[in-house]
Formats: sequence, structure tokens, C-alpha cells
Amino acid sequence: MRVILNNYPWFTKEDIHVCGYCFVNGQLLREESLASYLSALRHPALREKTLLAANGLFAVVIAGEDYIIAATDRTRTYPLFYSQDGLLSDDHTRIPNAGKWDESALAFYHASGAVQPGHTLIQSVRQLPPAGWAIYEAHQWAIHTYASFLCTPAEERYVSIAELDATMQSVFSRLIDSVNGRQLLIPLTAGNDSRLILCMLKRLNYSNVLCYTVTGDKDSEWIGAHEAAQQLGYKHVKIDMQDPAVRNICYADRNDLEAYCRYAGAYTNFCWLYDYVAIRYMEAKQLIQPEAVFVPGHSGDMFGGSHLTKGKVSARTSPRGMARRMIYVGFEYQPNDIVKKEVNSYFEKSLQEGFTSHSSYQNQVVQHRQLHNILQSIRVYLYCGYEVRLPLWDNDLYDLFSHLPYEALHHSRLYTDYVRYVFENYSLSVNEAALTVSWVGAAIRKIFKYHLSHRLLPLFRHTADPLGEGALSKPMGEELTRWLGYPHPYTNTNEIMLRWYEMRVSQGRG
Repeated sequence: MRVILNNYPWFTKEDIHVCGYCFVNGQLLREESLASYLSALRHPALREKTLLAANGLFAVVIAGEDYIIAATDRTRTYPLFYSQDGLLSDDHTRIPNAGKWDESALAFYHASGAVQPGHTLIQSVRQLPPAGWAIYEAHQWAIHTYASFLCTPAEERYVSIAELDATMQSVFSRLIDSVNGRQLLIPLTAGNDSRLILCMLKRLNYSNVLCYTVTGDKDSEWIGAHEAAQQLGYKHVKIDMQDPAVRNICYADRNDLEAYCRYAGAYTNFCWLYDYVAIRYMEAKQLIQPEAVFVPGHSGDMFGGSHLTKGKVSARTSPRGMARRMIYVGFEYQPNDIVKKEVNSYFEKSLQEGFTSHSSYQNQVVQHRQLHNILQSIRVYLYCGYEVRLPLWDNDLYDLFSHLPYEALHHSRLYTDYVRYVFENYSLSVNEAALTVSWVGAAIRKIFKYHLSHRLLPLFRHTADPLGEGALSKPMGEELTRWLGYPHPYTNTNEIMLRWYEMRVSQGRG
């Protein structure tokens, strides 16, 4: 039984180690106060109550003489890894492994870009799930979860625009109090989430804000983002990946890039490159102030129901129907039989236990796509030494959206109406383009694509490169071609990065 902690900025007091922060009853807890609060996990009767009330991004490890207790917040911002024989670490590379793949996790990785909760790509390396806590005693681990997006019909409740607005104001007031005047950096797009964050900061008169937008061969993201920044009076930086001087930053320090990919990938998900380049570019231009805090706009649209709309999931969709929609719309890459079977089993079990169809679908999206893939993009900020806040993942919003009835989520009704209500005060328009998706069409395209030969697949490569990732991932594609022994068949930049990281893990460098 051992604990190895060296990846995160831990505060240690006696046998308890904590990192991050949380709010409890509106009070900000960090370091010693956070350790004091989470020490209650020693008492079995207090564990779930203590964790449910902890509203923030944190991890905790209590290393007793004959036990280990560990927990993560709902976002799993600070992953914790363990071996079956009682070794726990914040660094996946410190857990001994024989390099044997977890075949189920690899199947999910190929389908969705990330492993399922609790797994890693390596069979002997496990991790705590989001909203997870664990105890090791008597030579075995017991793993638990204390929160999810699942909801029964009896737990549903309607929410008004006024109630959602009051919750949002409380969330952003807490955020502002916690950063104490420091610079906030907003990765701004033409989407609703990041622009909503900007509007809330403006409403609460927070001025120390810098927005930035990464662009590639299209200016659509820049135009919508710049309109919002101008309307609200915030400085806005364009980071153009078509500029070789910007693009080349990615590989200027290959050792740093590979260290970032190991840190952010963690045997779990592939790593995006555009924010890595953006940060290094802004650092070189001295645009980032000391102790700056990044505030990305994850994942309001998903909470609001956008994936239900994309998948055409209703309150009566069958488990089999939801599984098909998840495989062909919710998961973006290669469908396979292992994933189909496991996802179908998950939906059957959720409905048998009395949870609603739509909350079961939402929970699957949260646990797999959002938490193990999309949200892990924030680890680039931590790797570069900055703090991060996720206001749209605040516990109050999580609990509010997870208990909404289907009618409030259909076509993202409540969320879209609220965004429109906020945007009207600043003459901004709601972006509803993301909701126009045919799941049947997506399924046909995906099935057709993955039954083509390697020679024909390049004909389906995506030529549009709005974020400039094509140029960034080109060296990765060249490495893949050398590794495979023939031109790599992957049809978009995300797949190149996905397969590149798999290659690195197989080489013992992930």
C-alpha cells in the first residue's frame, strides 16, 4: 500500500493531501481549509454528504496506516490512478504495467476518443471515475460514485427563466469572488456557452478579461466571437494557425509537447493541440498576466439538451434506439461490437432501475464524451501552470439541469430561451446551427466510411480546417504513416491525434 503524488500542486497536512478548491455554503475552501473540510471522509457516515456539498474542482487522498481514501470532484479534473495491489498516484506512468491493452477501453477509445469511466487503455492501470471515491483496506479496493446525471420521473422538476438566472448570477458571483481580481482568459467562439460566460462577467462588472479565438482556414468562429467581444468592450486576440510563426510553436519544443500529451492523455483520451499553441503564443507575446485563470465555456449546450436533439432522443426512445444513436451520433469515430453491446446493456439497466430515457442518454454523454474527452482539454491549462474555472459545471447548475423534464430539454428549450434572454441585453444572437443534425444520415455516413478500403478512405478526408488543426497534426500523420508502413487512412485531424496517441501508448511513451 503506497501513495505517490507529484503531478498536481498538493497541500499536505499530516496524512491528508488536497489540491484544487471548492465552495461549501458559499465559502471558498483551499489548502488548509479544504483539507480540514475533506478530513470528514475518514467517517463512513459522512463521506457522500461531504462530497455532494463540495462545489468545485478538487482531489483528495487520505493515507492512513492501514487504509487509503481518495476522491475526485464531478469533473475528474485531477485524475487519480491505482493498481489492484494498493498503489495510488496522480501520475498514470507511476502505476506498474506490462503494456497489455484493456480491450474494452481500447474499443471505447476507437469509438469515442476516450475510455469509459474507471478504465484506462492499459489493463493493469485503473482510475477513479468522475464523482468517484474509493477506499483501499484489507488488500482490496472498493470504488463508489456519489453523483450522476440520472434522474427518475419523481425527481424531475420544472425551472423558470428567473430561477435559472438567479442560479447563474450566484455561480458567477462565486467565480468572481474566488479569483480576486486576477486576469480571466476566455477561449471565445461563436457558440453560446463562451459568449454566455462573457455576458455574465460583463453584467457583474468584471473588467480584467482577455478573450482569444483560435482560427484556421475559416473566419466564422472569429467573426461571431469578435462581435461579442466588441459589443461587451473586452480585448480580443486572434490566434491564426494559418500563420507559420504561430503554427510552428507547436513543435518548437518537442519535449514539452510530448510531456503535455502524456500529462493530458493519461492513458484515457487523445489531446487537442490548438489551446496548447494558443497558450504558448500568448505567453511569448506577454499577454497572460501572472496567476491568470482560464474560464472555458464547457458544457452548457450539452446540459441544456443539445445531444438529445442531435440524436433525436425522446422521452420514449427504447434502450436499443438510444444505443444506436449514441454509437452513430454521440460517439464520433469508429463503431464496434464491444461498444455496441456495452452501451446497449447500460441503457437497458438504467431504464430497468427506473431512470428516464433522456436522463440516461444525458448521463452517458456526460460520463463518456464530456468528462473523459471534451472536458479533459482543460488539462492544458493545468499543465502550463494556470488555474481554471468551469462555471457551467457548477454543482448548482449540474443539479438543476440533471432534474429537468424532457419538455425543458427538447430542442434545448430552457437553455436556449435563457441564452436569448441574456443576449438580448447586448444585441447578440443565439447560435442554433448545432442543433440541425440527422442521426440517420450520420449513421449511414459512418457505416459507409468504416467499410471502405484504405485506398478509398482518403477521398473522404475533411478539407475544412476552421481551427488550423490540420497543419498542427501533419507531423503526427507523418509519424503514423511511418509506424503503419503505409499512408495513414484517417479522415480528419481528430482521428490522426487519436491514433497518434494510441501509437505513443503502444510504444511506452504515452
